[in-house]
Amino acid sequence: SSIEKYTLAREQFALFLKAEPNGQNSGEARYRIGECSYYLRDYSTAIEQLSEYLKTYPEHSRINWAQLLLGESYVYSEQWAKAEAVLNRLVASEKTNPSVVDDARLSLGIAFEGLRKTPEALEQYRLISDGKHLTAAPRAMMRIAAIQFAEEQYQEAAATYDELLSKYTKSSVVESASLGSGKAWFRAKEFEQALSRFRSVPKDS
Repeated sequence: SSIEKYTLAREQFALFLKAEPNGQNSGEARYRIGECSYYLRDYSTAIEQLSEYLKTYPEHSRINWAQLLLGESYVYSEQWAKAEAVLNRLVASEKTNPSVVDDARLSLGIAFEGLRKTPEALEQYRLISDGKHLTAAPRAMMRIAAIQFAEEQYQEAAATYDELLSKYTKSSVVESASLGSGKAWFRAKEFEQALSRFRSVPKDS
């Protein structure tokens, strides 16, 4: 299983680091311990190891990925302000690898939601959805629609879900978006449209 794989890998990298704390590949090993901890959902260890990596190896090749995983570890730990600080720096820097920016924006938006900074969250999500990234954009649109629904903007929420469904037909969030759209149209008292969306959701969802 993936848990066994990451547990074993983390143990091996820790042994390597203990044997060669100042070796040529010690930075890589420290990063990998943090990464494995993140995927094992051991966020406290991930935060500890990734913070140490960023402090000790500021010029290492995986800095941006470490910042992303550190920020996301703070998000999953609901340490919103710390997540905001890390992720804001990441998205603001012109040196940031473009491949991590959308994921960083998505997590930054979630941190803003945790801090009740809804306009700032929506700004991040809209920047992602405008970029049309095949995995991040639909997830950002799901967050936008959820905020609209929570604020009782039911027609706007339904429109956001429907836009997602028309643009990203292969996305992993299609079933959730169909359900969300049905609920939003129902709350907007557009019962035929709600029924149409509910019928498109597989029965075992």
